[in-house]
Amino acid sequence: ATNQYEQVLNATDAVIPVLYRDAAGVWVEQAASTLPYIVSGTTLRFMDADNSYTQTSLTNNYFMCMFLVATNDWQYPIKMIQGTAQYSKKETALGVAAAEVVDFGTLPSAEWVLLYQIILEEASGTSVDGKIAEVIDLRYSGITGASATSQDHGSLTGLSDDDHIQYVLHTLSTAASDFLIGSGSNTWEKQTLATVGALLEGDMLHDNLQSIPANDHVDHTGVTLTAGVGLSGGGDISAGRDFAVDLNELTTETTIAVDKGEFRP
Repeated sequence: ATNQYEQVLNATDAVIPVLYRDAAGVWVEQAASTLPYIVSGTTLRFMDADNSYTQTSLTNNYFMCMFLVATNDWQYPIKMIQGTAQYSKKETALGVAAAEVVDFGTLPSAEWVLLYQIILEEASGTSVDGKIAEVIDLRYSGITGASATSQDHGSLTGLSDDDHIQYVLHTLSTAASDFLIGSGSNTWEKQTLATVGALLEGDMLHDNLQSIPANDHVDHTGVTLTAGVGLSGGGDISAGRDFAVDLNELTTETTIAVDKGEFRP
């Protein structure tokens, strides 16, 4: 199709593109063809939703889903969406339409309607590896969708409702003066900086703090200043200490040299 809404659908074989997610979870469209499915060689493939949407070959004699949808894409409005899992039984594949549609998430089309669920079977070793096991008409199921649109956060309602008790609802004036602390009964309380500081000071054990270099902080009562010869006083440094000159502490005579010209009897 090169012009709007010229997709070939009424010829012998319809020309339909296939939508699938790549490993990054981004929607990719396989070029439209008369074989609207994805194969590796001749083996059918599905996008494994449990393995980052990796293209995975369908196990022999297993089943997978394909979904035919109508969109508002002007070039190829009718598309096939690749299934997201494989199933050992056809009955299981038939019952997972809603679950696989949920796996699609947001489609790259603004609007879409689910038309048919097609069950394919891998039959390796036969003349045609893949075959249609069953087709389910979903046109009247009412399964439709629209891509998500951006919403302004300010237009949302109920923002102040306490809908989830695991969240904290509280008005804090400034980060510097208001703190939330646990009350011990699965609730939170607002406390001031002074209160939090007092709690921390009382709870912190200085010796348990990490990254304190050796000798930066010592036990005051473990360090003593000792008075030397001719001095008295001293003691541990848990408080201020004084030293005084004490001549009685001298044990030897000490000669003091003076200038003769300045000697006064």
